[in-house]
Amino acid sequence: APAPETTAPPAETQSPADTPASGADTELPVAAEIPTLSLPAEGTLGKEHDPTVQVFSNTLGEWRVHLGIDIMTEAAAPVYAAAKGKVKQIADDPLWGKCIWIEHDGDAVSVYRGLDDTLAEGIKIGAKVGEGTLLGAVGEGGVLELAEEPHLHFEMKVAGEDADPLEYFSKSALEILARKPENVYED
Repeated sequence: APAPETTAPPAETQSPADTPASGADTELPVAAEIPTLSLPAEGTLGKEHDPTVQVFSNTLGEWRVHLGIDIMTEAAAPVYAAAKGKVKQIADDPLWGKCIWIEHDGDAVSVYRGLDDTLAEGIKIGAKVGEGTLLGAVGEGGVLELAEEPHLHFEMKVAGEDADPLEYFSKSALEILARKPENVYED
């Protein structure tokens, strides 16, 4: 079998949300641009981000808000950095399993939850990663969504607030997420 690719294709960059007012007496600093994200795992969109509507957790048997998106994929599928940045935190969460937080420009943080316990070589707190750098693989360690099909739970935070990752993906990443799985047939 061929070796898995260790990088994903590059994405574009979004415009900054804040720009200085023209003609201002003092020049205000322009906020760094939030990067447009590439797909962190090959798959299709499962549950969407919704901080206001609760979804039922089959694993816990209770209703919870869903602060990220689920990318439905194969168990052990490779997981890549969605944009360049620096590894801020790595944790073994009793509910989510192995998790990684990566800081990006524009006060943005991407969060990868439900990873396999073994991370890619060189992935540690403080490590700089490029867009498409291999982080690890989809795991089965998180009990929070254990009853679900294999997937990567992916979150985005901007200025410390939960954000919908779909608003930051490249057009090509959104097209891939929108595809129907190959094993689904319509009548």
